[in-house]
Amino acid sequence: METRAETEALAGVLAALDLREVEPDVYAAAPYDDLGVVRSFGGQLIAQGLVAAARTVEGGVPAHSLHAYFLRPGDPDGETLFRVGRLRDGRRLRSRSVSVEQAGRVLATMTVSFAEPAPGFAHQADAPQSPPPETLPTLAEWTEPHGGLADSWLGMRTVETRVAPHPPAGPSLAWHRMAGTVPDNPLLHQALLVYLSDVTTLSAALVPHGFPLGIEEVDGVAWDAVSLDHAVWFHRPARADDWLLFAQQTPAAADGRAFIRAEVFTRDGVLAASITQEGLFFEAT
Repeated sequence: METRAETEALAGVLAALDLREVEPDVYAAAPYDDLGVVRSFGGQLIAQGLVAAARTVEGGVPAHSLHAYFLRPGDPDGETLFRVGRLRDGRRLRSRSVSVEQAGRVLATMTVSFAEPAPGFAHQADAPQSPPPETLPTLAEWTEPHGGLADSWLGMRTVETRVAPHPPAGPSLAWHRMAGTVPDNPLLHQALLVYLSDVTTLSAALVPHGFPLGIEEVDGVAWDAVSLDHAVWFHRPARADDWLLFAQQTPAAADGRAFIRAEVFTRDGVLAASITQEGLFFEAT
């Protein structure tokens, strides 16, 4: 059963995604900072950008992909504007651009594509083996030996995360879900999956270097990271308030940047989404 704190935290996230139209194709998000971070949370910004783009698409057509570039940090206490450009409306596909702005400065740019469902061939990769999430430590418990860094980052447990052990050569595994019950709105679940996609993805780049997933400081060595770009492909519907398994791998890191890709599976093994992200890593001071 969800706690009152979780219910209130989820309500805050849903309110952050309930954008206000200020003029045609321009939407505003009120300040919302449940995470206690010094800069705007990238996953939240692109989730809001997806919602803004969808507001200009008729008929409830689902998104099939989004691509975002982050240009500068945002202020979590400032109002954010989302300016949508209508690039194309085809028979099956709709394309939109989104400029994410604060105080006249562009924080990020996005393209979002929407696709009418259609019949066709289908296949998917198999889900990796993982213990059930209920048997695994929470992210707070997982990081406790290293000071519980991620516990404060997650604030009121709007996002619930459990971490699985993984072999050195295999993907790092994390189960994520929104803590609470999300309304039956497919777009909202897509936006919340995007929100979840920025919780442990970047930290997976440090796993090959001896850092447990979700931890960026070990034995006095600390790293910080910011997203440079982020892409999500939606393959099949999934609920963001059910457990989702993120299988994360980092095939390359060089020149202070690391590349991570992830596959997102439902609890019953359905491949719901794929993610890629590149981050800029630097020693924390």
